[in-house]
Amino acid sequence: MDHLTKHNIISHTQYAFRPNSSTTMTIQTIINQIQKHKDKEELVLALYVDLLKAYDTVEHSKLLDKLRRNFNFNEDTVKFFASYFSNRIQEVHTQHAKSHKRTITHGIPQGSTLSTTFFLLYINDIINIIQQGTVYICRRHHTHNNS
Repeated sequence: MDHLTKHNIISHTQYAFRPNSSTTMTIQTIINQIQKHKDKEELVLALYVDLLKAYDTVEHSKLLDKLRRNFNFNEDTVKFFASYFSNRIQEVHTQHAKSHKRTITHGIPQGSTLSTTFFLLYINDIINIIQQGTVYICRRHHTHNNS
C-alpha cells in the first residue's frame, strides 16, 4: 500500500482502505463538491451504489491481467499472485450433508492486507466510467442496530 500511495497508483478519489482516509472524509468531500456546484447554480446528480459481497465478485484472470497491463507488474510477480489464487477448493459441510468440492475461480481470499489491496487495484479504473463528473469510492459505514 505504501508503494501504491507513494506513486499515486490508486485513484485520489479512492477513499476506501487508504491510510489517513475514512468514510467521513469521503462524505465531506462530496458535500463540498455539491455546495460548490450549487453556488454556481449547476446541476448535480449523485448516484450511490453499494456492492454487496464485492470481494466475491473479483475474477482472478481479470485481476491478474490488470496487474500486468494497468500496473506493470512483472511476469514473475503475476505468476506468484496467480499461485495465491490457484487450486483453491471449497466445500460446504452441514450436520447431515457435505457438498461436492468445487474450484474457486472468483473472489479474493479475505483476512489479509492483500485482500483490500487486490480489491483496490481491481476497481481502480472504475473512475474512468464517468466522462463528466467524479467517482468517489468509499467503504460503507456500518451501523449497529440494537433493536
